[in-house]
Amino acid sequence: DLRTLEDARNLINTHLTYGPTASPYRVIILDECHQLVENAQQAFLTPFETLAPNIIVIGCTSNPEMLKPQLRGRAYSINL
Repeated sequence: DLRTLEDARNLINTHLTYGPTASPYRVIILDECHQLVENAQQAFLTPFETLAPNIIVIGCTSNPEMLKPQLRGRAYSINL
């Protein structure tokens, strides 16, 4: 349900900026990430390039063609 630019900025500032505290990794799952508005997708571009190695972001989508090409280019793709 969190799809707006404000939602994306909140996620970035609260979960992608800091590493994990209670475990070796922080895993963030973005389900149906193709539903993010264009500005929200744009907001993730720079943070995805500078993620700490112990932060893992998993983006799930049934429509990868709806993601910005720049965002898809920063991800490892697994087709299931």
